[in-house]
Amino acid sequence: MGKIYKFRDEQIIKLAGKVLKIGDVTSVNVTKLEGGVQTNVIPETASITVDVRISPTLGEAGFEAVLKEWINEPGLQVEFQQKSTLEPESNTSTSSPYFTALSSGLQEHGFTWDILTFPGATDSRFIRGVGISAYGISPFNQTPMLLHDHDEFLQKDIFLEGINVYTSIISNLSNC
Repeated sequence: MGKIYKFRDEQIIKLAGKVLKIGDVTSVNVTKLEGGVQTNVIPETASITVDVRISPTLGEAGFEAVLKEWINEPGLQVEFQQKSTLEPESNTSTSSPYFTALSSGLQEHGFTWDILTFPGATDSRFIRGVGISAYGISPFNQTPMLLHDHDEFLQKDIFLEGINVYTSIISNLSNC
């Protein structure tokens, strides 16, 4: 766990004070700990579950090299519950009528946006994997990014404005 948290801290430092955004670094989060059945007995085995979202800049091969370094000790092993490859990025140029429809809908409501790679966008990665561009948006301004956090929230007025944004985007898409 020390190696995991050291790597996590290194990724956080890369974000500090820079223009980098989520998806530009690899996220690692310990999400589950298991071991033992009672307080006065040392467990035969212990396990940790780690949710990892590999950035395109590190890549799968780069992260596997990090893993090999981590488990270079007797008795340690890695088992993947789910492993996927990085898929090609979606077309975000004006040559894409779908991206144009999406960006026009956002502009109609005064939104500015950043194009980010979210390694954990499950549905999108499968769609991109068969060669179809996929875009995910969250038209929720003035809201901190708390994806899957313990205190994720959305203000009512921001939510209702988001519905208006989606209505514009759907209307634009129906004309593609």
